[in-house]
Amino acid sequence: MTKKISLVLFGGLMITLMAMFVMREQGVAVFSYGEITWELSLTHFYFAAIAVFILLYWLFRFIGKILRLPTQLKLQKQQKTRLEILNALDNTLIHAALHDWDSAIKTSTRHIKDSPIKKGQHSYTAYCANEIGHIDMRTTHVNQLRAIEGGASAANLLEAGFMLQDKKPEKALSLLEDESIEDVSVLNYYCQAFLQIKDTQAIEHTLPKLFLRTQKQPQKYQAIQNTCYQCLHYLIETYHVKTQAESLAELWKTYNKIIQIQPSLLEQFVHRLNQHKQDVLAEQIIVSSLQQNWNERLVQTFGLLQLDNVEQRIKIAQQWSIEHKDSASLLLTLGRLHKQLKHWGQAKNYLESSLSRQPLVATYAELTDLHEQLNEVADAHRCAKKGLYLATHD
Repeated sequence: MTKKISLVLFGGLMITLMAMFVMREQGVAVFSYGEITWELSLTHFYFAAIAVFILLYWLFRFIGKILRLPTQLKLQKQQKTRLEILNALDNTLIHAALHDWDSAIKTSTRHIKDSPIKKGQHSYTAYCANEIGHIDMRTTHVNQLRAIEGGASAANLLEAGFMLQDKKPEKALSLLEDESIEDVSVLNYYCQAFLQIKDTQAIEHTLPKLFLRTQKQPQKYQAIQNTCYQCLHYLIETYHVKTQAESLAELWKTYNKIIQIQPSLLEQFVHRLNQHKQDVLAEQIIVSSLQQNWNERLVQTFGLLQLDNVEQRIKIAQQWSIEHKDSASLLLTLGRLHKQLKHWGQAKNYLESSLSRQPLVATYAELTDLHEQLNEVADAHRCAKKGLYLATHD
C-alpha cells in the first residue's frame, strides 16, 4: 500500500514539473480566509503536501500500533501458553512411554483451563490415572471431559473401557446405549462386555459386524482383532460344551480367514471338530492350512481323524515328510495311520523314530497301545511308565 501511494505522489510531482517546464511558469497556489490571502508556489505546495501526508501517515500508524498493543500482547500470551501446552504434552508422552504415570499426569494437566485441546488433555490424564489406580482422579477427568461441548461421546467410550477393565460390563453397556454402532470402537466394547457376561446370543449377533469392519481395513484394526479371537475362542468352547456340532462347523463359513491366521485358534477349532466327528471338514482345513504354514499340532490331529481314507492320508503325510522328515509330530501321525491299518511293524518304526526326534506323551501312548495289541506286556509297561513320567514332569 505504501509503495502504491509513493508511486502516485511521485507521478504527481513529475506531472507538475513537466507542466511547469512546458508552460515556463512556476504556478501559484492561493489560499484565502476572509481578508487573509496566502500565496505559495505550486512546487512548494506540492512538497508541503507530501510532507504533511508522510507526517499524518506515520502519526496514524503509530496511533494504530498503540491501539492494537493490548490485542497483540493477548495474542502473544496465548501463543506462549499454547507452546507451553504442546511442550507439556510432549513431555507427557515421554513420561507415559517410560511408565512414569505420576509425572505424565502433572504435565498433561498443565494450563488445562486455557488449553485449546482440553478434551485431549482430560482424556490422557484419565488414562494415566487409570494406569496407577487413581480411580477418583480418573472419574474427575472423565466427568470434566463429558462437560465439554462435544466431549460426551468420547467420555462415554473412555469410561466404558475403564468399566470393562474393572469387570463391570453392565455399567459399560449402559454407557454405550446412546453411541452409534457404526463406530468400530463401540462394537469392540460391546463384544468385550458380552464376553464378560457370557451372552452367547449377543456375541453371535454382534461379532459378524465387528469382523466385517476389521476385514475391510485389517491393518488399521489389527488390535481390535484380538476381540474377534476371544469371541471365537468363547463360541468354539460353548458349542463344544453344548455339543452343537453343526454350529461349530458353521463358524468356518463366516470366520475362516481369521481362524486360519491365528494358530492357537485354528488348533482349537480343528481339535473340537475332531471331537465332534466333523472329520471331513477338519481334514480339508488341515490340508489347506499346512500348504501355507506348517503346524505340528495340526499334523498330530491329522492322524486322529476317523475317516476311511487312511491310505490316501498316508500318501499325503509321506509327501509332507519330504520337507519335514525330522518332524516328530509327522512321524507320530504316520505311526497312527499305519496302526489303523494294523501295519504293526511300520507303525512301530514310525513311532520309535518319532521318539528319537522328540519324546511326546502321545507317542508313548500310541506305542503302549501297539505293544498291548501285540501282547508285549513288558514293552507296554515300559512305554506307559516313560509316558507317565514325561506327562507328570512336563
